[in-house]
Order: sequence, then C-alpha cells, then structure tokens
Amino acid sequence: MIAVRLLLPLAALIAVLTAACSLAPTNKDQVCASYQSLLSQINVGNLGFGNPLFTDAGDLSRVADRYTGGGLSADAAALDKISGSDSTSIYELAKATTHIATLCKKSIATSFFTG
Repeated sequence: MIAVRLLLPLAALIAVLTAACSLAPTNKDQVCASYQSLLSQINVGNLGFGNPLFTDAGDLSRVADRYTGGGLSADAAALDKISGSDSTSIYELAKATTHIATLCKKSIATSFFTG
C-alpha cells in the first residue's frame, strides 16, 4: 500500500515532465537531427506502407512546429499530413520540407540520389 502511494506521485511527475519536454522550443540542431532521421528512412528505401518513415515525419513535424527561429510552420503542417497518411513520395516529402531543407542545407533530393 505504501509503495502504491509513492508510485502514483512519481508517475504523475514523470507524465508532467514528459509533456513539458515535448512542448519545449527547439533549435536548429534539433530540427536538423530530426530531419536527418527522416532522410535516413528515405535512404533505406522506406517509402512504402506502414513504416518508420511516417513516424519520423510526425516527429519532424512536431520539432519543426516548435522551432524558435520560426518560418517552419508550413513544413510542419505538411509533414503532419504525411505522417497521418499511409503512403507518400519523394516529391511530396521534398515539397513538405522546403524550408527545413534550406535551414539544414540539405535537400531530400540530394540525399536520396547521393545516399
């Protein structure tokens, strides 16, 4: 009984801290790291149905939306739409990451064709 009383506040604290971290502003390095993760999925050929690419697109959407430099909200919205779909293309991803690619100085097309 005592253990349960101690675990409940601890679980609540963990939930609050996790939520706070996911709402914190992000910087260029965080955006580019998330973008690189998406590029890695593309480079291994994950453009099909139900794969990690869509999770990475959603993650990048959330990171880009919280970017402190601004200017990535259109990309974030487009990536959010892709993350909720079940298929996409290199063209759609490139179009959805135009401003992120500029910020990170690396385009999806270049990454896709050069590895």
